[in-house]
Amino acid sequence: MAILDVYLDIPDDYVKSIQDIYKMIVVLGVVQLLIYYSKPSKDFFLQAFTQIPMNDSFMTIIIYFMIGIIAYYLVAEKILMIH
Repeated sequence: MAILDVYLDIPDDYVKSIQDIYKMIVVLGVVQLLIYYSKPSKDFFLQAFTQIPMNDSFMTIIIYFMIGIIAYYLVAEKILMIH
């Protein structure tokens, strides 16, 4: 049971696509907020993807994405259900 239930009269593949788009928007929005409020250095993404494997910047990005996915499944999916 969700706060908002949206019933669309379209084929199931389109509903799945809309759910996936909603999921990506929520996850990327949460990741963006986490990165903004952590105030990383200017070369944060460059350090994450060009230095040694599994460095601190890369692991921070992975953790932010995990938090974003958790936020979708535990919060956003309970707010808006698309059928």
